Amino acid sequence: MKQLTIILFPVLCLCGCEGFRYAATEAQKENAWLHTQVCAAAAETAVDENASPELCDLTALAHDQSTAFVADYGLPRITGFQPVSHGQDGRATLTQAQADSQRKPDAWALADSAMELGIALAGLL
Repeated sequence: MKQLTIILFPVLCLCGCEGFRYAATEAQKENAWLHTQVCAAAAETAVDENASPELCDLTALAHDQSTAFVADYGLPRITGFQPVSHGQDGRATLTQAQADSQRKPDAWALADSAMELGIALAGLL
């Protein structure tokens, strides 16, 4: 089992897992970045409005958690818009990101990826 792991890990690093899980689209990256900005604005507003300590802690936690999404998806190419002042841009990005997140590889794409992985393993052996 250890030998299979030693072989499988470099193959996945070289070939990637695009056939098993699609990479984040630009809309998904923008949506994650917008979410971080909205959470930051909510956290600042909660402090500025003298909200309860519980609400301030929750909004700060939401902002901290949202940075994990950006770290997972990556930064978008263009980050020059503000979600608070341009709410419609954020809604359009959200709609596209939701549509992109529902894309899943079909059975044939998974079978093709498994076949490529098998060929790569056979080539190594």
